[in-house]
Amino acid sequence: MDPFALDVLEFQAIRERVAAAAATEHGAALAGALAPSPDVPEVARRQALTTEAISLLDESEEPPLEGIRDVREVAALAARGGVLTPSALRHIGDTAVGALRARGALAEQEAPLLRGLADAIDPALTPLAKAIDRVIEDDGSDLKDNASPKLRMLQARSRRSGSDNQSDSGSL
Repeated sequence: MDPFALDVLEFQAIRERVAAAAATEHGAALAGALAPSPDVPEVARRQALTTEAISLLDESEEPPLEGIRDVREVAALAARGGVLTPSALRHIGDTAVGALRARGALAEQEAPLLRGLADAIDPALTPLAKAIDRVIEDDGSDLKDNASPKLRMLQARSRRSGSDNQSDSGSL
């Protein structure tokens, strides 16, 4: 689209307002990157999604999105075999619970397009979320006392290693 026309329409200000109203970091990033589409079917799809979302808001039936975070980076790290902090695991668990809650809420609504998007949220995330909840403190600060002995041992080793590194840097 013509940059001058977008400027006259104050499209950037609109994008910023939509991003500010987003319930999640990732939603804000997606809203901030929105661009007009010249594709008529895509425009119709976006308008239909917007209509469904507005209808849910009007009826106070919007899906709950609290707890959902952008965990793509830590999920990619885990997929590469990386070690995640308790905080990162808590974020993943909270995001899974929030996503499943939103999926469930949309399953009961007359919003077929939004429900179709939510159907991509795999119910198999439930055991993962429960496992994380079982072993990670609610605030993500640490492992729970009832976490497995091996997890507790690895965490103690990690703490000692961090303390050793801090002691070494202090003596420099």
